[in-house]
Amino acid sequence: MAKRDVDFSVLESACGMAGELAKAGDDLAAALESGLFTEALDYNLRLWQAITTVVDRAPKHGSLRDELTRAASVVRATTLAMGRVFSTEAVVHLVRLDLDVARGLFEGIVAKLLAGDAGRKGGAPDFNDTGFWPAVERGMKGLASH
Repeated sequence: MAKRDVDFSVLESACGMAGELAKAGDDLAAALESGLFTEALDYNLRLWQAITTVVDRAPKHGSLRDELTRAASVVRATTLAMGRVFSTEAVVHLVRLDLDVARGLFEGIVAKLLAGDAGRKGGAPDFNDTGFWPAVERGMKGLASH
C-alpha cells in the first residue's frame, strides 16, 4: 500500500468520512493478511486525527463529535501501544472500530434519506453532487480494489 494523504474535503460529509473509515478498516484487514502494518496503521492514525480536526470545527456534530473524539483517543492509544508491543488482537480491534463507526455513519445517512431530509429544499449536505454519491462511489471502489 502506497502512503497516501488524508483528504480533509472528503471528511466534510458524513458519507465521505464513513467511506474513508471503511477503506482504512479494509486496509488494516489486508495488512493482517500481508503482515505489512506500518502504512496501514499510520494512515488510520492520521485519518482519525483528521476526523477529530474536522468535527471540532463543526459545532453541528454535537454528541457525534464527542463519540468520534473518544474513538480517536482509543485509536491513538492503541496504535501508540503497538509501537512497544505489536498485537494482532489490537489490529482486529481497530478494524472493528473503523468499520463500526463507518456503519453507524452510513446508517445515519440512510435514516435521513428515508425520513425525507434529502428531498427538502436545499437537501441535506451529504446528498449533493460533492458529498454523498461521489463518496459512496469512492468508498466502494476502494473496497473493491482489495
